[in-house]
Amino acid sequence: MARSTQTIEQQIKTAFDGLTRAERQLASHIMRTYPVAVLGSITALAKGADVSTPTVVRLTQKMGFKGYPDFQSVVRTEVEARLASPLAKHDRWAEGVPQTHMLNLFADAVM
Repeated sequence: MARSTQTIEQQIKTAFDGLTRAERQLASHIMRTYPVAVLGSITALAKGADVSTPTVVRLTQKMGFKGYPDFQSVVRTEVEARLASPLAKHDRWAEGVPQTHMLNLFADAVM
């Protein structure tokens, strides 16, 4: 399955109206505590949201993930991207982009 281009937060907001009461309760908890609560165990997340662990699994599967570990992996990737230095972000972005791209020309001019 292809990964969504939306962030986890955007995916939750998009799916919110189609969730059950317990799933909405969990989604609200995730949004209030994002990303910290999601980086812990499934049991801790369920307890923090006052829902069952199967509710956590159902929500992640509804969002298109194989399960909670798959969901956590995407969250970790998002957190890494947020924490990456601007230079590291540029290096990842610039791979395969023509040197004549406007942002590359601007970076060269600034340097």
